[in-house]
Amino acid sequence: MRVPESDHTAMRYVVNRDEAVQHIIEGIVFYAYSSRGNGNQLPDDGNVDIVVTPPVDNEIGIGFITRIGGDAEFKVYENVSNVVGGTIYVPKNRNRASSRTAQTGVIIQPTSLTTNGVLYEEIIVGGSGGNAAGASLEGDYAILRADTSYLFRLTNRSGQTRIAELFVQWIEYV
Repeated sequence: MRVPESDHTAMRYVVNRDEAVQHIIEGIVFYAYSSRGNGNQLPDDGNVDIVVTPPVDNEIGIGFITRIGGDAEFKVYENVSNVVGGTIYVPKNRNRASSRTAQTGVIIQPTSLTTNGVLYEEIIVGGSGGNAAGASLEGDYAILRADTSYLFRLTNRSGQTRIAELFVQWIEYV
């Protein structure tokens, strides 16, 4: 059946996009990272540390990705306290055209802190020795409590200096 020309103008289209993409478009997705590349590799038993503190009045949905050139441990600590030193990291908005700024505080590589219990941990099997393949680990989203500090820690356990990186990404619901 042929639709008369006048009826074409009444047709409407519904756009359906992935929720994660929609959050980026809305400018509510932020990230922070620390990389240890060829010029600054992570020594054996060394850590890549990122402390994340959600705002006082807002829980955040967070996930992580970590990669290392050998065996490693990854842990998340809850209720971290006495955080001293490090570099204040200004979180980046995944929507680079957005004017929204993160309300979550981030410190990279604090010089000292007190951990108060492991919330989550995994072993990364990436190999040891000179021919280690390396590995990555990705964590799905979890909701972090408001006004609570969390430490995301990657520890090199390969027996050698390795390239490594840790990336955390979160959604600040408004």
